[in-house]
Parts: sequence; C-alpha cells; structure tokens
Amino acid sequence: MKTSQTGISLIKRFEGCRLETYRCSAGVLTIGYGHTGSDVKPGMMITQAQAEAYLATDLKRFEKAVDKTRLDLTQRSFDALVSFAYNCGVGNLSKLCKKGRTQWEIAAKILTYNRAGGKAIDGLTRRRKEEAELFKSGIKSDHEVALEVLDDLWGKGTDRRNRLIDAGYSYGNVQKAVNAILLDDGK
Repeated sequence: MKTSQTGISLIKRFEGCRLETYRCSAGVLTIGYGHTGSDVKPGMMITQAQAEAYLATDLKRFEKAVDKTRLDLTQRSFDALVSFAYNCGVGNLSKLCKKGRTQWEIAAKILTYNRAGGKAIDGLTRRRKEEAELFKSGIKSDHEVALEVLDDLWGKGTDRRNRLIDAGYSYGNVQKAVNAILLDDGK
C-alpha cells in the first residue's frame, strides 16, 4: 500500500518544510519535511524539489515498515501509521503494533507518544490525536470482519484465529459477531 494524499498532507502539515538544517524538539538534525539521517549536515541548504524528493524516499521506507506490521489496514489506518512512523521511527512503530494488540488498543496507544525530551509537547499531542482519529476511522468493525470470515477470507480453525490476531482484531469479538450473524440468518 502507498500513502494517500490525506496521509502526505498530514505529514507535511505537522512536519512543515525547512530548507535549511535545524534541530527538532528532540535535538535531532533535520531538513525538509522532517528528513533526518547521516546525509543531513549542519548548515546544509536544499531546494523545495530536494525536500519533496527526501519526503518521497522517506515515505517508501516507512510504508515498508507499516507493511511489515502485518495488520489488516484500510487506507486511512495505513496513512495514520505511516505518519506515526515518519515522526516516531520504525522502532516505536514496532512497539506500538506489537503482536496481540488489537487495532483499537493501537489507536489508544498512539496518544501516549507525545513526548520529546521527557516532556509532553503540544504539537506532538495534536499530531497524535489526528493520527489516532484517522487510524480509528479506518478500522473495520467486528461485523465487517465477521462477514469476511463467513466468506472464508480468513481461513479455518487455528489458522483463522492466528491470522485475525496477527491482523490486529479481537478473535473473541469477531467470533461473537460471526455467531450473531449466523443466529440472525437462522431466524
């Protein structure tokens, strides 16, 4: 999956674009739309086109990291996690999306990543709220996933259970929804 214009706009709005190196709130040397790395040097200046190129390259790296979470994501949830990873890094993305955590738990946990240097930062708090809302707006309901289960899109037995959990769904809640659909159809 690739980041949509919604996700790119969110990243650009919160990162801002600076064509000269600066230190972010965490003290990291940065340029363009939040680009960091060994290629960023003090006193460096770039063009707007270079800033856009850095952004495109950085997005690919974070998109791959989000893909590796193996979560079953809609475009909106994917965009939210790319923005999160872009700002917090791949390591924090892995912690956020650890195995067994449901997508609703991930949405709630996003809000806790609002600190730099041990202090809550207003801009990070606003960004995390927007990311959490975007993420939540993309989560499939238990009923939607149950319909997919009934269409045999999730496999059978233990394989189904493991795939649902790996994708960030509550197996118990999805099974309850499956049972409710089956009971409703039987009336």
